Amino acid sequence: IDADGDPFSDLVKNLASSTGKMREDREAKREAVKAAEKSLREAKQLVTDFERRLEQAREYVQRNETAVKDAKAASQTAQQAMMSSLMKLTVDITSTAEAAMAGKPLPKTGSPTDEKEAPGAGAGGEQPNVEGRSIWLFDGRSYSGKSLELRCCGDFDVVEQLGAA
Repeated sequence: IDADGDPFSDLVKNLASSTGKMREDREAKREAVKAAEKSLREAKQLVTDFERRLEQAREYVQRNETAVKDAKAASQTAQQAMMSSLMKLTVDITSTAEAAMAGKPLPKTGSPTDEKEAPGAGAGGEQPNVEGRSIWLFDGRSYSGKSLELRCCGDFDVVEQLGAA
């Protein structure tokens, strides 16, 4: 009982005091929930952005893998075309050299129209075994001057060999 004789005045003061503290605590908890929810939304958005960027990176890698595959195929095709052209040139040179050494008329160069005319063409259009054969290139007329031997079916750099000869 207080000085005024009211038995409930202490209870009202305690209730008002504790209610104020509880309200402050409740507001602090609400703010903490809001901050946590905001942080969660931001984290989810960040994950979504990373997943989108990861998918874009995967697509980029896949496009590059396809481009590399296509470039390798084109390179291989170009290499095969070059080797075919060099082989045909070698066969033409060999045929011309053999004809010239034998005193026969020089064979036609270019694309033969008949398989029988095709230099180096064997039965069924197969290439004959020419291992061990070679041709000679001379820098002068009538087989004179510096010479260079080109062996059949090997890999060599003509420019490098001509520079060394």
